[in-house]
Amino acid sequence: MAFWGVELKPGRPFVHNFEQERGRLHVSQATLGNGSTNKKCIVQCKVGDKEPIYVCSFLPEKLETCPLNLEFEEDEDVTFSVIGSHSVHLSGFFYGESEDCCGNGSDDYEGAGSDSDDPIEFEYDTEDEDEDGSSDDDFSMYPPSPIPNSGVKIEEILEDEKPTDENGTSKKSKKKKNQSNGTDEGNTDSALLESEDEDGFPISAPRESKTKSVRSKKSDGTEDQDTEEEAINEKARDNVDERKGLKKRVRDDTSKANDQRVTEKKKKKKKNKKNQQDDKAAVTEQDKKNESQEVEENKPSHVRSFGNGLVIEDLAMGKPDGKRASPGKKIGVRYIGKLKKNGKIFDSNIGKRPFEFRLGIGEVIKGWDVGVNGMRIGDKRRITIPPAMGYGTKGAGRDIPPNSWLVFDVELVNVN
Repeated sequence: MAFWGVELKPGRPFVHNFEQERGRLHVSQATLGNGSTNKKCIVQCKVGDKEPIYVCSFLPEKLETCPLNLEFEEDEDVTFSVIGSHSVHLSGFFYGESEDCCGNGSDDYEGAGSDSDDPIEFEYDTEDEDEDGSSDDDFSMYPPSPIPNSGVKIEEILEDEKPTDENGTSKKSKKKKNQSNGTDEGNTDSALLESEDEDGFPISAPRESKTKSVRSKKSDGTEDQDTEEEAINEKARDNVDERKGLKKRVRDDTSKANDQRVTEKKKKKKKNKKNQQDDKAAVTEQDKKNESQEVEENKPSHVRSFGNGLVIEDLAMGKPDGKRASPGKKIGVRYIGKLKKNGKIFDSNIGKRPFEFRLGIGEVIKGWDVGVNGMRIGDKRRITIPPAMGYGTKGAGRDIPPNSWLVFDVELVNVN
């Protein structure tokens, strides 16, 4: 096998041609490269003049690597290209042309290494002889182990004699020989020998060394690839869990927002209901005030006093059927204004044209809007006005000091 890799850049397709010498191409992984946006990126493959096929897709910061298992042995051109603004790295390997694992056509080793695409070749030394001149022909039919030398010395038992037992079967006396270098046990470094049991036979652990060798061999390829695929799958599962968590948070936020809206609606409805009750209470209180005012007007006494200090005194009555001054109507009056403290006159229009204003809309001080209300043409009243319903703490110019009580003698002249 031979490594293969290429970087696909936006707008620059890569064309792969099948080469007999290099073998078929196997693409095993695609990884997202550099880019400037967070939009989806797609890798597509086109064989000859056929329609392109999507191979994989990526989403930056979400899914940036994808394991593949694609092989290409087409005689036509295979074009890889990327859709998006990111580059993509493709990696894999070539399958080389395989040969007979033995390489010498011998039938003794037929089928050896058939389970692997990269067969292990063995070398046999048929001319090795023992120190006593004997040949290893008796063992030439057994090929040496294809497992690489792990540093463990493996001992064999050699036959010196062939005595015959009672049944006519030949017995062979056993002699220890070091298979790794063809020397007797007496010339072998004791530090490299394995431990022996109580009968003097070595205790070897070829399986463990073989397992280590196989693992070390796999660690260069398959095992790393499996580990990387597991990491990719784990990351994909984490992404799925993250998306589920995000959806759950969105649902929770939506539910919380709905609950908040419902709560606000209830509060608003409760507030509106309270305002309506307050309005009703205000209307009721105003009705009571109007009733009390009517009662005061219907009293036989000509003086009416209010809790805030306002005093209305009827001095003279006009025509019973005369027009009445009421809020919103434009009226004309004559008046004399005095300070209650010392009786000093600060204003008057006696002998002049009547003073006209619209009653109840704030064109005059509050004491006038209340004190003149209800008068008929020809009526005369004396209105004592507290500071709160007059000019208050500021007063009015040099004639009316702050916090002054005022007394007005008013005569209603006309009502329009």
